[in-house]
Amino acid sequence: MAAALGKREDRDAPHIVCTPERSINESRFLGMLEEAICKWGFAVAVVSENVQGPNGPLGSGKAEYVDEFGHAYYPSPAEYLAKLAARRLKHRVRFEKPGTIARSMVATTSKVDAAEAYMVGREAARHAVKGRTGVMVTLVRTSEKPYRCDTGLAPLEAIAGKERLLPEGFVQDDETGLPTQAFYDYAMPLIGAPLPRFARLL
Repeated sequence: MAAALGKREDRDAPHIVCTPERSINESRFLGMLEEAICKWGFAVAVVSENVQGPNGPLGSGKAEYVDEFGHAYYPSPAEYLAKLAARRLKHRVRFEKPGTIARSMVATTSKVDAAEAYMVGREAARHAVKGRTGVMVTLVRTSEKPYRCDTGLAPLEAIAGKERLLPEGFVQDDETGLPTQAFYDYAMPLIGAPLPRFARLL
């Protein structure tokens, strides 16, 4: 969903966002890709890991591994969909998996995220020194405008191994999976400085 935060116009990428909360209809997915290509000359889809189809996992359907909490991880649905699109739409399709590089570039770190990470670590250290265990430090929004955040505590068993689903109100009702204004209102304060506005060629 965050991939759409820099989107200013309909032609801007991404054109489709696929999250695990919604299943993918392969035919409709390919149709939306083709529509974007016909309209803009290109199409970009952002596909989360573990996205599934109406009948379960995409592709082989065999889990690559299962974590200690029982969560199964399947082969990349993005790679599967890229190959499917290339084969059926007869377009050149590139599949990119950012991996750890996106999580290790200090130059792109959000100052808000860095400050909150430090705040959480500091609070965790304070509780550890006091001998408190079995809890996790949480972030609690105390104000929306202006954005402010404080820390709280939650029992470890309420968090470890649990899934928190994306609220329905964060996703548009159409099949594109693009975010609503509610998601922008939630996410924009977290990125800190405004995103760059790149020049456009006419």
